[in-house]
Amino acid sequence: MDELLRCSVCTERYNIDTRKPKILMCHHTFCLKCLKGWASKQANSKNGINISCPSCRKVTSVGKKGVSSLQDNFYLEHVQSAVNAMDDIFVSDEEETHDKKPAQDNIR
Repeated sequence: MDELLRCSVCTERYNIDTRKPKILMCHHTFCLKCLKGWASKQANSKNGINISCPSCRKVTSVGKKGVSSLQDNFYLEHVQSAVNAMDDIFVSDEEETHDKKPAQDNIR
């Protein structure tokens, strides 16, 4: 599951800021930061930027607006939010203070 929530280029977890998951026309998803870096190495046309997918090499035309205009992968964003919420629950459970006396000391 964790692999699904990571960009396959940089292996960082997706987030809602610089690592927002973006979908290419081939349906592969990469983070915004990696796609911006990848796009800077691609050839520009008079109609904008054409990006070849880092996985399958299929070309996606992103126009003059750049990679920020690509569709967000809302599914992965939703799954990431759910995982973050679960992480918060488990962390808060672990942070609860417990009586550190041995159980036998509590018996009278």
